[in-house]
Amino acid sequence: MPGDYEPLFRPADSTGEATLRDVWTALWDGRRTILGTTAICLLLGFLWLLFATPQYTARLQVASASPSNDSQGLSQLAALLPGRQAEQAADPFAEYRVLLHSERLARHLNASQKLGQRVFPYDADGGGYYEPGGPVTWARAALRWIVGLPGWSPPDDAALAEYLQARIRVTDSGEARGIHTVEFVHPDRAFARDLLSWVNQGADAVLREAHRERAERYIAFLTRELQQEQNVETRAAMRALLLDQTRQRMMTNVDVGYGARIVDGPTVSPRPTSPSLGRTLLIALATGLGLGIVIVFVRAGVRRP
Repeated sequence: MPGDYEPLFRPADSTGEATLRDVWTALWDGRRTILGTTAICLLLGFLWLLFATPQYTARLQVASASPSNDSQGLSQLAALLPGRQAEQAADPFAEYRVLLHSERLARHLNASQKLGQRVFPYDADGGGYYEPGGPVTWARAALRWIVGLPGWSPPDDAALAEYLQARIRVTDSGEARGIHTVEFVHPDRAFARDLLSWVNQGADAVLREAHRERAERYIAFLTRELQQEQNVETRAAMRALLLDQTRQRMMTNVDVGYGARIVDGPTVSPRPTSPSLGRTLLIALATGLGLGIVIVFVRAGVRRP
């Protein structure tokens, strides 16, 4: 009957399964559709490359600075003084990596470089942050209102920490063992290079200050306990630990990398690293082919038993 549904793929046998020949026939018959969707996706890819903002990648290669040995000394102190818990110091470079995405570093950068005013919309004349306009902002505001989320608020240290976490990446270099690469992507080449310098200096300053404060606390503790301790061997060990902590405090005042030392950089790519011509066209090609094939199969009315 004219109104009956008639699939393009006819079962090759009683199982009702389409053969490979039927599939190829459907693809060949729908080649114009596939070529059309591919051409449209490639055109969209070219338009994206034409209007997208070029992004540059800044890189800073660092290595772990000389590891601190205060963990071993403080473990000895805990063994000498039963009932007391000594704080165990982590590897300075591990702390450095954590600090790169921390709110503590964001607070330091806001205080020293006013970084929040550089990365978020800020009105210098009015002296305050503002929410940018546009369809995307309006859509976000409407979505927040619908789901009952709080409205926009000026970015704080936590917002800057989220910004750093989303855009700063630390990877292990495959070329040399112990070398790590810190990367940051931004449309402004100069700002990308400067931000890596600020982040590295800020993380080093925060880490240095934290270790200085820790050493001073232990120096005060050891000095106080030495005045009360009567055991000769314990006093000798405590003097050695006091000397070690004094050395640790002195090292925090040396103007060298404390958690990480710079091996190279920061450098910025001479050409944009994003969007990538090859990657964009490859994604557009794959999307166009896949979309075209799906449309052909839907039109063909492939039915599985």
